[in-house]
Amino acid sequence: MPTESRAARRRPSVLGYPRAHRLTEPAQFVAALGVKPIVRSATFALHARRDPGRASWRYGLVIAKRLEARAVGRNAIKRAWREALRVLTPALLEGLVAHDLVVRLVGKPPVASRAKLTQFCHEEAAKLLPQLRDKLQLVSSQA
Repeated sequence: MPTESRAARRRPSVLGYPRAHRLTEPAQFVAALGVKPIVRSATFALHARRDPGRASWRYGLVIAKRLEARAVGRNAIKRAWREALRVLTPALLEGLVAHDLVVRLVGKPPVASRAKLTQFCHEEAAKLLPQLRDKLQLVSSQA
């Protein structure tokens, strides 16, 4: 019988973010969700709260069970957004002040297969993240 814990046996995720780049405490989510969404589509809203004391961005996802009842769908949405954030944000958000970013599901996603749901989330991310960058650049240039 191995004596190591389950967490110690788990492989680190290649696509995951280090703990320093994730929102982990409820208070962090409440603070980020306390500001109005900066960009929004019919399905997702992106809330960003400036955090000048930090050197890097932190990300969080809020996918309500009331809007996506299937656990498979909620997990597919989270995976798709994590991948989009991992791929798109380094180039898009370079040079901007660090923020806490929360992606929130605000409308029912299209009911489809997991592959189509993932594709839909990638398309939404590719549309919303450049809008977020443009709005944040506009705000920082006015300050």
